[in-house]
Amino acid sequence: MMFNPVNAIEENKERILQTYEELHQLAEPSWKEEKTSAYIRQKLVQAGLNVTTYEGHYGLMAEIPGESRKVTALRADMDALMQEVDGVVRANHSCGHDAHSTMVLHTALNLAGHKPKQTMRFIFQPAEEKAEGAMQMIKDGALEDVVFLGGIHLRPAFEIPFGHAAPVITHGSTASLKGVITGMPAHASRPENGNNPIEAAALLIEEIKKIKLAESGTYSIKIT
Repeated sequence: MMFNPVNAIEENKERILQTYEELHQLAEPSWKEEKTSAYIRQKLVQAGLNVTTYEGHYGLMAEIPGESRKVTALRADMDALMQEVDGVVRANHSCGHDAHSTMVLHTALNLAGHKPKQTMRFIFQPAEEKAEGAMQMIKDGALEDVVFLGGIHLRPAFEIPFGHAAPVITHGSTASLKGVITGMPAHASRPENGNNPIEAAALLIEEIKKIKLAESGTYSIKIT
């Protein structure tokens, strides 16, 4: 029977949303995605998929064998950010990785039992926020025989309206500059004898905001 993704989404809507909520509660920082990985692995194994795990990190990979050894792969990240939430610094899924894992996981679960023309591979990557997990998964062979790799990322509503998707989002180059402003203490009655780093930082921010680049391209210059 032909697989219909629209029907699969509607038929499993409540289960998909429940998975998202459960992954949201399991938020774990980069390289510490133990519970998240175990949750995803259990769902994949229960669906009868072959799952590969790795020594030294919590990334994992599942496959549905196809008629061809050529591989179509889908990738999701699993880690969360460390943020202050209600006065407590903890892992928090504010970047959408819980949703990414939910989408790729349920794609795998709904394709289980079908025989695709190409082998389907589902990659769940650790440590995206540290820009290290992807390289580790590549070293571990996650991209062997892959002829197409699809990733996904949620976007703010002002970029893409709810219910819509963009086939590709193109980013330009980026550069980061780091600096230290060193202050010199002075008596409160003679501040001119010292150097206030807060004032210097404020002046620097205002000057950087004045930088203008060519209007033909999009750009952003920020102090963080």
